[in-house]
Amino acid sequence: MRISVPISSELRSESTPDVLWRGEDKGLIQAWEIGRRQSSDQSDVAKRAKQDELPASTIFQGGQDERLTTPVQFGSLHYYCIWLGWRGQDLEVDTDQEYPLVCSRTKMGVVFTIDSKKFLTSGMTKKQAEPYGEAFWAAAHGPRSGTQATSLL
Repeated sequence: MRISVPISSELRSESTPDVLWRGEDKGLIQAWEIGRRQSSDQSDVAKRAKQDELPASTIFQGGQDERLTTPVQFGSLHYYCIWLGWRGQDLEVDTDQEYPLVCSRTKMGVVFTIDSKKFLTSGMTKKQAEPYGEAFWAAAHGPRSGTQATSLL
């Protein structure tokens, strides 16, 4: 399912969990809206996200403040949506797609997915990373500094 919401749209005032978390979008719009709200309250998180960092979140799995021993992992698509909100970007996601990013600070590679079986495991093998290209694997396993980390799509 494709979800597209422009950053210029008003934040929803709806407060029932059935609409916010259990609707057709599976809470992805709500995650993005949380990121938008936090970007104004927590300028450090927004600043770091705008610098292509993937800061840790207390809500969703995906970002890390320190490099883990497994430099490539899966993360929640909800984290990706909150990250887009922190960055002040439109929400443009497709639940049938996965989104690989490499953190500019930790140089960890994360593939954001709606499939909880993937992001509840630890790490990712090179074979699992093959669909995201050699550049993704190399960025997470290469030098830890001097590499611009952005979306590899």
